[in-house]
Amino acid sequence: MQTLSGIKCPNTLDLGDFFAKQMMTDRLKEQVAAIWARALGVKKVNPNDNFFALGGHSLLGVKMIAEIQTKTGLQEELKLADLLEFPTLAAFIEHLEVVAAPSEESGSL
Repeated sequence: MQTLSGIKCPNTLDLGDFFAKQMMTDRLKEQVAAIWARALGVKKVNPNDNFFALGGHSLLGVKMIAEIQTKTGLQEELKLADLLEFPTLAAFIEHLEVVAAPSEESGSL
């Protein structure tokens, strides 16, 4: 615990770690949005766009998930069920961020 003018404060966040995580999150968002757009044949996908409402279907979803897995280097296996449960770009990316977060036990991605 650090002190600030004699007042005990909890350990502060390491800004280097914070910015590194933020850059990784931003890169993940850009990669996934680009993959969605390419797979769906659209110029841009907005955060609230629904994969299935934009013409996506299960076979396309499986192909897209495989590409996301490969291009992002995500260690956790993604499934079509993930896309069914999180069909909007924002929800899907939020799910990926949770999946990609280091576990408490391993301390790694």
